[in-house]
Parts: sequence; structure tokens; C-alpha cells
Amino acid sequence: MRSVVLLFFVTAIFCLVTAQAQDNARLVVSVKAEADSLWNEKDLWLYTDPTHLGAKPDIVKPEKSGKKFAFSVSIKQPTVAELHYATQTLKLYIEPGDNLTIDLQPDAANTTLPVFSGKGELHNRFLQTFYKEFAPFHDKTGMNEKIMTTSIDGLEMELFDARKKQQQFYKSYPDKSSFSASFDTFVQNEITYNYLHYVVAFPIVRANADAKILTVSRIPQVMLDEITSAKVNNESAMINELYRSFLTYYITYVTSEINNLNKFKDVGLSVKNKFNQIRQRLSGEPYNYATAKFLYDHCDKADAETVQLLHRYLKSNDEDGLYTAIIAEHCADALNAPIAAKPDKEKGKKDNSADSAEDAAGNITFTTLDGSEMRLKDLRGKVVYVDFWASWCGPCRKQMPFSKELHEKLSAKQKKKVAFLYISIDDSEQAWKDAIQKMGIENGVHGWSTGGWNSKIAKFFQISSIPRYMLIDPNGNIVEPNAKRPGDESILNDIIKLIK
Repeated sequence: MRSVVLLFFVTAIFCLVTAQAQDNARLVVSVKAEADSLWNEKDLWLYTDPTHLGAKPDIVKPEKSGKKFAFSVSIKQPTVAELHYATQTLKLYIEPGDNLTIDLQPDAANTTLPVFSGKGELHNRFLQTFYKEFAPFHDKTGMNEKIMTTSIDGLEMELFDARKKQQQFYKSYPDKSSFSASFDTFVQNEITYNYLHYVVAFPIVRANADAKILTVSRIPQVMLDEITSAKVNNESAMINELYRSFLTYYITYVTSEINNLNKFKDVGLSVKNKFNQIRQRLSGEPYNYATAKFLYDHCDKADAETVQLLHRYLKSNDEDGLYTAIIAEHCADALNAPIAAKPDKEKGKKDNSADSAEDAAGNITFTTLDGSEMRLKDLRGKVVYVDFWASWCGPCRKQMPFSKELHEKLSAKQKKKVAFLYISIDDSEQAWKDAIQKMGIENGVHGWSTGGWNSKIAKFFQISSIPRYMLIDPNGNIVEPNAKRPGDESILNDIIKLIK
């Protein structure tokens, strides 16, 4: 068989464009084929997927110059890319700054390992050796077949032994001390989630194999004890495909536990319950990914109200808008569908309040930290800067330090005339209180409006995304329903102008 040698030169260049722009790493891969070969533009492409949804991956075609093929990819952090050549695929671990050369000698059986050199060679040499050494445990099709033909105890024993061997293999690998911290984390996560992924996949794969199966088998508690909250919500593992797959299976399993291990007949109800588990257990990128994943997979089957609700939550936490944009396009029918108005049980009842209709906002109530009820009108006489937020909302949390700074910029006299009111729409009272303590936001009045997006406050003020801010003058008039964020320096003047 004629061998084909491909040379890859990887160079990353960092550059600052403007004060607002982020550092950007540009990865350039050049490919050179010797003599006349089977290689051409159609045989080669590079695949990356920033959102890991498979919705809009970056499929980079090469630029050909003579016998050279060049790929250009921008990366800002370590990335797992797939190089597709002829009928084979090579998984690459790439860090900004790598200068990697790869010599390939492809064969029909795909058994010949590539030869790596240059910066990044140690990482990729280990990775290909590792995957070959433990090939059966990285073969999805083979592992799913094993799930169908063995017991969970038998599978766990194999996974447990394999994990020990993988850990020992990695620990004794000659070049381990030269690996970067990021790559070390990546490999440790590969080992960890190779075990956890198939443990939680076992009952779901078996249950989904046959529509006649109406229940999900239980995972022994001793195995579940290994799944700590840190392993569930592990932002450092987002690069690992095994972790992302683990998340999907795990959320599905814990949701089935709520339903007494019965499979859901209603897709909309299933998605709602899965999302409740996501909100309780995840934050940051794992939260965004898991929410988007379940929406992407099920929005054509779930009811429009559920899809729109979950999309609002996703939008509030997805700062870059990557997931939100994909879901907006993929789930457009459900997101644009009209929602039938629910009958208002309060309509027609006599209003016994002595206050006028214009004072309705002042009578909106919320729960304080001590469990008592409070109304907006209880803060009359002060300028009120309202912050609608939730513990799971990343952009909300990022604004909190600015809120504390804003409070400190007021003079002692001004502070007596201004109230910083934080109203949470968390579903969980404990999550709300824990977040207050963790972030140290004790410079104001705290309220909790139960019901999330369906809470009285969210509905009254038509809150469809958070964080949302509002300014109320001392007379109780809402002067700015969409006030500036604490991070905007001009908000200080807006507040001071309202002080009497």
C-alpha cells in the first residue's frame, strides 16, 4: 500500500484589535501531500462545533495551493477538532500557540498511528495512543451493544477496572510531566466520564430501545454516590464529549426518578421536568448547553408554551447568544406560535382596595428574607432602584459587584433616600438565599417572587428576560421601567436626579 505523508503546520497568533475586543487566537493548518495522491479538497476538511449541538458546526474546507492544503480556524481556548481525510477521522487536541506537524500513513483498517512533532505533539501523541489502548471503551456502538447484553453490575465492574487501568496508564506515561494543565484536566475528565457516562446511560439506553418498555431501571445507590454535584456541574469538562453525553443521560435519569422511574408519556411535561433538574443542578456553560440540547431535540414535540418559557430562561443566561440564536432558528415554529390566554380567576371579583388602579404596582407583594410579606409601596418616600434577577442567571450575577459599587458611591445622606431592591424570580427559596450570601449583596432590600417567569411580579411588569432594572421615584411612579444596568456609570446620575 502506498503511504501518504501529510504535514501540518499549526501556528497561533494573538492580537489585540480594540479595547472592547477579546484576545483572538488564529490557528492556521497547512497540509502538504507528496507527489500524485488521492488527496484533494473533497477528501479533507476540519470540523469544530462551538456549541456542541451539531446544529451549525464550523466545517472548514482547505485552500489549495499546489500540493498544499491550508485550513484557517480561530480558537480562543483549547479545542477538540476532527480532521476528516479520505474515509478516516483524526481527533486533535489543539491549544492556542501550537505548532504541530502530523505525518499520516493511512490504511484501510485505520490502525497506523500518526507521527507527531512540534509544539502540541506530546498531547496528541498521548491521545492517539490512549484511544487505541482503550479502544473498546471509546466505541459508542460497541458499548451500547454491551449495555443491551449485560447487567448493570457486570458493566460497572468492567468500567471500574478499565478506569483503574486508564488512570495507571496515564500516571506512568513518560511525558506526563510535560503536559499542560489544560490537557491534564482534559485527560482526567476523559477517564472520569468514560466511567460515569456509561453508568447513567445504561438504564436510558435500555429503556429507549423498546417503546413497549414503560419504566427505567434503577441505578444502584453505590454507583450514584460517585456522582457528586461537582462532577455534574463541571464547566472544565465542556470540551469533553463524554461529559456532555453524561449530562444528557444524567438529567434524563434524575427526571425519571421524580416520575417514579416511569417513562413520561407527555413530551412537554418531560422537558419541563428535565429543565427543572437543569436549573437545580447546573449553572454557566453546562446549564446553557443542557437547556439548549433538550430544546433542540424536543421543541418540535413539546408544547409552544414550554418551548417559549425555556427559551426565555436560556436567553437570560446565554451572554454570547450562541445557543439562543440556534434555538431561535431551529424552534421558530414553537417560539412564534400564539399562546392561548388562560382564564383570569381574579377577573370579575370586587376590588375592595381603597387604592386607585394607578396604584396597582405599589400593591404588588413579595416575600422578604425573614418570611414576611412586603409591598412596593412600603418603600414610598425613597428612590427605588429595582433589580429583577435569579441565582441561575449568569449576567445577573456579573452585575452584582457593580451594584455594590453603585451603592458605595452614594453619600451617607443619599443612601438614606435610596433603596436598592433586589427581587428574585428563583423557583427555590434556598437557592435565592444561598446566592445572596455567596455574592455578599447585603446592601439593600431583598424580595422573592415565587413562580419564576409565571410569578405575579414577572407577569405584572412583563419581564421576559433578566437582568432587568427599574427606577421608581419617591412618589411611587415608575419613571424608567427599563433602567440602565449598574455597570453603566450614568445610572448614578439618573438615581441622584430623583432624590428630593
